[in-house]
Amino acid sequence: MNIKPISHNANYIKSYEDNKRVAEKKSIEPKKDSVEISDVAKSLRVISNDDIDGLFDEKRVENIKTRVKNGTYKVDSRILADKMLRIMKGREV
Repeated sequence: MNIKPISHNANYIKSYEDNKRVAEKKSIEPKKDSVEISDVAKSLRVISNDDIDGLFDEKRVENIKTRVKNGTYKVDSRILADKMLRIMKGREV
């Protein structure tokens, strides 16, 4: 019968203890989250609901909603694509 000495398993035990210490050390260090708010976002905070209400025409919005609901609203893809390109190029807002 061949019995291996205990020191053969000592490396495994040492590795386990080392890993355990590293895991315990990592769990002690709390991670902190942070958030940065851009200047643009800060400027949006000062806009009131009254300012937003003046930006669009309610009658026009209701008209479009009704036409979408009825299935009669048509989009001219050329005009839409042209406007998208102008916005992307920074020529129109």
